[in-house]
Amino acid sequence: MNSNIKIETVTFLTPNPFEKRFVNSIIYNYLKEKKLDEFIKEYGLEPFKINVLSIYRTLMDKMVSLVRMSYNTESKEIFSKTRHLYDLHLTYYEIEEFYLNKEHLSEIVNLVRVDEENSRFKDEYPYKEKWSAAPIFDIIQEKQIENSYKFNFGKEFVYGNLPDYSLVVESLKKIQGHLKEIGE
Repeated sequence: MNSNIKIETVTFLTPNPFEKRFVNSIIYNYLKEKKLDEFIKEYGLEPFKINVLSIYRTLMDKMVSLVRMSYNTESKEIFSKTRHLYDLHLTYYEIEEFYLNKEHLSEIVNLVRVDEENSRFKDEYPYKEKWSAAPIFDIIQEKQIENSYKFNFGKEFVYGNLPDYSLVVESLKKIQGHLKEIGE
């Protein structure tokens, strides 16, 4: 297991919707496991709440990132984002009800669209085009993307079994279908 923790922050979007979530430290977990609660209290290591971007928003941000990059003729950038394909696939069946709820999906897509219209990226791709028509849905069929997923992303970031790429493509095609259903 990797001993580093990676925290990602984004400053160019509106963090909406968000949820309040409890977080706690590894030290807290260790002390709790050893029943050393007095140290937790003494050093103020209790869990605390932070604002966390909704998973639905996070996934639609990943989707628009793939959409945006797929318009770039330089495929190299999209190779670095094969983790988005993985994330979208891995969560698809866990939150499938989100994709099936056309109203909720439309709401989140519209929030992302507003941020895209005001972002530094808006001149880099035709941001007003429908996401479901983006080149990404053809590009994911290319062997280069599959190889990047398997041999670059898979080896560097996945500790365990990497889902078969054909299943990843299948999930992305389902997401494309849901986007088409809402006119996106």
